[in-house]
Amino acid sequence: MGNRRVCNCGDTLKDPYAYPLMVQVTDSAGNGINGDTVFFSADYGKFGNSTQVGFITNTVEYVDSTLDCIAAPSGDFPYIFPNEPHDIVITIEAMKGTNIWATKQVLLKCFSDPELSGLNPPKCHETTDTLNKNVEIPGDGYNDGTGKKTIRVEIDYDADIVNQGLVEDFIVVTKKILATARIDTADANFVINDGFSGPDVLDKLTVKTLLATYRNYRDYIHLIIGSKRENFAGFGEVISYVDPAWGNFSHTKCAHSASTDSAIAQTYLDSAGIFIYGQQIEDAMADEDWDTLYHYHWIPIDNTYGICIAHEIGHALGISSHDSLVGVMRNINFHKNAYDWMYFVDTLLNKKPPYDAMNTRDVLGIHTIDTGW
Repeated sequence: MGNRRVCNCGDTLKDPYAYPLMVQVTDSAGNGINGDTVFFSADYGKFGNSTQVGFITNTVEYVDSTLDCIAAPSGDFPYIFPNEPHDIVITIEAMKGTNIWATKQVLLKCFSDPELSGLNPPKCHETTDTLNKNVEIPGDGYNDGTGKKTIRVEIDYDADIVNQGLVEDFIVVTKKILATARIDTADANFVINDGFSGPDVLDKLTVKTLLATYRNYRDYIHLIIGSKRENFAGFGEVISYVDPAWGNFSHTKCAHSASTDSAIAQTYLDSAGIFIYGQQIEDAMADEDWDTLYHYHWIPIDNTYGICIAHEIGHALGISSHDSLVGVMRNINFHKNAYDWMYFVDTLLNKKPPYDAMNTRDVLGIHTIDTGW
């Protein structure tokens, strides 16, 4: 498992991913063999600090189940791709004592991604579903010839809270903020899609159900502007597919299921995205003095919504922290100048994404899968 993987230079082949580098050892009758030594040797790149590592076949946990007679680089010895583009051959040898009795080769490949952005979104490259094999995720900037990093956003909204004209105004502000992170924000990359009538108060299951129900575009950040969520005071949040309300798929299981047959995990994939709680925003503003909001430029309301949306997109692109001093990634304070929120700051760029940060609805994040070359 793991043959013909494609990754970016410098990536590490480890969990979470759909196709790990592992081998199952069986005899001629197909019976598993535990206790054999299996050596992995790389003609380029390294396993930790070594070009060769050895593991004893045993039982491992994978995709929420167990597999017998498996050897796989792990722990302190994952395979690390070289820092320059290269085709790689991994030679796998099964041994009994000092005798090599079986040999297999696995082919890997890595590319360089020279295209830059301030946020440097996670390296999502090829799509993860079988229907679109060998097709790049639109706009991720990975060898697509555009020279830019691009995000694409699908926006749905509760028509009892906002209307399309307002959403268009919000996105104008959001795009100005994203532009400070050198993200391409062409109009065509922001699709305002469905208006709907949603509940006045949402629970987590309903939030995920709405995200899954109204998604129409693959490989877009899906964003919904809705009402408010019970027992939650924030103005928005990034919703992962890993959630007890939806069966609590592990990252590995969902990644594996989606990459082998996207229909298996479709609802989990589609339930990931961003939810902006418009009623909570407006209730909080109603509690403030109008003159204060106007003086500090939170009025017009476009500014407040635009900042909230950009903030959550920042999380979706991998920024996990909140900065307490400057920039869009700090928590809103209506008694400070809104313009101090309208940019991304260098200290928060290029953060390692958490596993639930989703720059698309695909689940492999910085890892890619078999592309059939």
